[in-house]
Amino acid sequence: MITLVPSSIKKIKIEKAIMNSNPTFNYISTGTQYLRDEDIAKDHAEDLHIQKERYLTKKNDEYVGILEYTMENPNDQMPWLGLLVVNQNSQNKGIGREIYRIYEEEMRKRNVNEIRLGCMAENLIGLSFWEKQGFNKYKEMQYNERLMYGLKKLLL
Repeated sequence: MITLVPSSIKKIKIEKAIMNSNPTFNYISTGTQYLRDEDIAKDHAEDLHIQKERYLTKKNDEYVGILEYTMENPNDQMPWLGLLVVNQNSQNKGIGREIYRIYEEEMRKRNVNEIRLGCMAENLIGLSFWEKQGFNKYKEMQYNERLMYGLKKLLL
């Protein structure tokens, strides 16, 4: 069973271990394979500004991932899933789908009818995952001078 544990600046080391177990994802999304404490601290500072909710995810007693979302993206006032990442050692075991399912259930409880996210065009594994969860591309954007797709899903 997956549980969500609110994250904070005090849990940077745990977050860094999860993020840095995915150097390819880091490179695609940030341009560097390995993040530093300062990089994660910067994300937490942004979380406060944009009012993001950020959680570490646990399976049994082991931290296995990070989930971050905002209920109102300042660009379109829509709920956005900002990050769902699973520790490399825990991938391909259905954990990402389970974390996403928990997120979607929470959005339904909050009476959300549409959720959005961005996925780098280079992230073919991510694009495939999101399409399997029912997301569709609705626009192309630039992020750090690279192509990103806007994906959305209607919750009916």
